[in-house]
Amino acid sequence: MTENATFGGSCETPCFALLDGRVTDPETEESSSFKIPLTKLPAVLGRSHETENPNFFGLGRRKALSRKQCVIYYQNAKGGCVEWDDLDLKYKETGSWDYKKTTLKTPIDKLPAEGFFVIECLGRNSITVNKQKVEQGESIVLESGAPIRISQSHRLYFFLPTDAPPRKHLIQETPNSAPAATKAKRRASLDASSSSPAKKVKGLQSYTESLETMSTQELLRVMTNAITANVWDRKNQMVGTVLVLRAVKDAAKAHQIMELAKDNGVARSRVIDWIEKSAKYKEFVQQLNSKIEPRSYQAAMTKALLKAGYTRNGTAGRYVKWHLPPIEDDDDNDDDDDNDEGDDDDDNDEGDPVEQESEENEEEENDEEENASDENDDAEDQEDNEMDDDDADEQEDNDVEMEGTENNEANEDEEDEEEEEEDEEDDDGEGEDAELDEEPTEHADEDELQEEGSETNHDDVEDEDESVKNEAGEGAAENEEASTEDNIDGDEKSEPEQKVAKK
Repeated sequence: MTENATFGGSCETPCFALLDGRVTDPETEESSSFKIPLTKLPAVLGRSHETENPNFFGLGRRKALSRKQCVIYYQNAKGGCVEWDDLDLKYKETGSWDYKKTTLKTPIDKLPAEGFFVIECLGRNSITVNKQKVEQGESIVLESGAPIRISQSHRLYFFLPTDAPPRKHLIQETPNSAPAATKAKRRASLDASSSSPAKKVKGLQSYTESLETMSTQELLRVMTNAITANVWDRKNQMVGTVLVLRAVKDAAKAHQIMELAKDNGVARSRVIDWIEKSAKYKEFVQQLNSKIEPRSYQAAMTKALLKAGYTRNGTAGRYVKWHLPPIEDDDDNDDDDDNDEGDDDDDNDEGDPVEQESEENEEEENDEEENASDENDDAEDQEDNEMDDDDADEQEDNDVEMEGTENNEANEDEEDEEEEEEDEEDDDGEGEDAELDEEPTEHADEDELQEEGSETNHDDVEDEDESVKNEAGEGAAENEEASTEDNIDGDEKSEPEQKVAKK
């Protein structure tokens, strides 16, 4: 080191504090001056790397340094921290800002009455402050002129302004920073009160009961008004659920569906097709499909079939048929005839020419309809399988990407550990430096920068690898439909899934 070196002095950059000292290359033993004005709070110090954190200050690319080696912040005796956002200072309560639970090495009775600066060690390698070793997860109060040694290379001093006029800052607390006693009282009152959730559930139950007493035409008008006003809340979803149940019940009483279900049951697609072509429910189906996904629509139909009393001869596959429920004389408060619903061919009207045809022609037509139904079922199952494959591929891509992100971060941590272990021998070989005889003033000699050596702590880090899990079973679409909740999912048309990367 050069003799008669001084540190501190004036700083052209306005800052909260100044780190000034020298950096020594352990291999070449060449040293150079090093100065960092701390313009952000909290100030994160570590190995220089590409980052979007505006509060990060690089210490160089020495491998013994962690990407987050330490952090300097301003707090009070209660543990609250002050954060600077380029416009004003903001106060945050303890627990809402710190990186982890830290242990303060400075005795509580020696803490300043007002705010003070604190340095916390974040990396695996310890730092030395005022001749005291600060391990990972520990912190210590910083005073002006305090010497800081980071690794074997950085010997710095922490300086506070001396000529800046004192100025009081009105620090605004965060809106949710209520006193602890108030929070505890509020939490206790919420825990003790069990009537509010019960009232809410009771209100929904009473609303469901009121929907059951309404006619189908009234429910259809409610749904039309909701779609026109673009309101798709919980109550309107319940209206849709009741209408779907009414639709499958009406389908079970239709002559066309009963004819198809005579032999071995009717396919679900034929029931849905009848509802979609029904004069009564055609507009409702269009409204419902504009608010929910096709899979949710299919699942809602399956759930309604089960609730209406339909039974099926299997759980999955293209040959699943549904047996109609027993005919009940339930009054839906409608003045119209349910048998008039369905397609536009008026197959259900009495005196229809189709019914007056010979038995032979009728059987041929039924055979053709059954063949067409089987073809539609095959196409539907193939489409469901393709959708399942697409969902599985998309899920696998998301899982692989998420795993890749986590593995990248794990590799970065592992890289830090390996690099720190490589320099551990270099750090241990340098020996202990001479202790600082006294704390420096604003013009401290460079010889006083030598401090006692710090030991390095290396904790074993277990790498966690997440395996890509992709579950796809036969008949997943049908099982998913059967497990859907009674009420129609209220999700709007889902946005494309966004890929999430861990910070």
